[in-house]
Amino acid sequence: MVFKSLNKALETPDQASALVLRQKNLTEIPEETHQLENLETLEIFSDKLEKIAPSIALHANLQILKINSESLTEIPSEIFLLPKLRVLTIKNGSLSSFPDIKNDNFSLERLSINNAGLCELTSSLAKLKAIKMLSLSGNQLSELPKSIVGLGSLNWLDLDRNNFSVMPEVLTELKALTHLSLDNNPFSADEKSRIQKVLSIWF
Repeated sequence: MVFKSLNKALETPDQASALVLRQKNLTEIPEETHQLENLETLEIFSDKLEKIAPSIALHANLQILKINSESLTEIPSEIFLLPKLRVLTIKNGSLSSFPDIKNDNFSLERLSINNAGLCELTSSLAKLKAIKMLSLSGNQLSELPKSIVGLGSLNWLDLDRNNFSVMPEVLTELKALTHLSLDNNPFSADEKSRIQKVLSIWF
């Protein structure tokens, strides 16, 4: 069942498969959510949520996690230890950097970090072995780590509205890629022409 109140979900915790919290002043994910052992989907909408505690890894059955908060400053690497997580969406925030993923992850298929102030990606991004869709639009990225070539299943990549002025050459090595978007980056006219020839995409 889908619940929009944590208190209601805690009344019948075994039945809570999804929890959607829209609370403007929520500063952290309530520890009580760990009592919802069958939780598969967790969505948080809060302007004040600053961090996600490492204890998020205790949600062993979580498959979908969506966080929307302008105050979020970091993503804990423990998120990538969730054994069943397939979809992770982070919207807004001031992240600056991507977490250092410690272990290979074979479950996450869709990762979206949009409008979050992300300035750089770590080479550990390549540890997301099952990733198929990666959306990083609306950030401050100007380059990609070469390790991204290790994402052999990646077929959808959105890099719109970043700070790329030169095409990352590693994009030519992503053989499984079927969708690539680079719109609204500060490419010169000559660079756009080169990208169109090399990647066969249009602006």
